[in-house]
Amino acid sequence: SVYQTWVRSIASASSGKKAVFILEPDALAGWDCLTPAQRQERSDVLRAAIDILSADANHYVYLDAGNAR
Repeated sequence: SVYQTWVRSIASASSGKKAVFILEPDALAGWDCLTPAQRQERSDVLRAAIDILSADANHYVYLDAGNAR
């Protein structure tokens, strides 16, 4: 997907460098309005991004899972 290509380019550009990624703020907290299929798709996309970004031992990923509501 275009998104995974973009995530791979970010991971590659920061390869070997200490980096913290804040992944998709509100991506989980805002999924109440999604269908079950859309929730699965979003979960799969986020999981892939986490796997790609965290493959480098210097990279840390924070998945934002909440909001003020």
